[in-house]
Amino acid sequence: MRLARVLCAGLVAGALLLGAGSAEARRGIAIINTGNDIFEAGPLPAPLDKEPQLAGVQAGFKCNIFGVFWIYLHWWDCQPVGFKGDTYYDNPELVKAVAAKYKQGDMKPGFWKGMMRWVLLAGALGMGALALFSRKSDQDETEEGSADASKSGEA
Repeated sequence: MRLARVLCAGLVAGALLLGAGSAEARRGIAIINTGNDIFEAGPLPAPLDKEPQLAGVQAGFKCNIFGVFWIYLHWWDCQPVGFKGDTYYDNPELVKAVAAKYKQGDMKPGFWKGMMRWVLLAGALGMGALALFSRKSDQDETEEGSADASKSGEA
């Protein structure tokens, strides 16, 4: 019975999460994040780091993202770019230099955007395991109670 309630709650939560739009809350309580974000990879490679028009520009990757409550669950189609604040530069020479020096694994998304998805997964798996074990203990108690009742009826 508890497992059915947990599954039902999960379905309702999933429906709420899928029902919200791009980085905004609608009627539900979920905030869904979609679109693009830029993740830092490091400083611009030489000799681009010496160019005055690229002063303060960092190397990174512009990716399509999907997330919930600013926790990025998935990112894809990452393109090497240079960026400064919210402005990115994707001229071919810069893209080629960034791609030669950095790989996608060099991105630094931070804990909340990058690692919290694993914390959420661990929490969901833990709740599922707890629901299964509590269901098993409820069944064991019911079986013990019926066995005690049958023994007292024999005496």
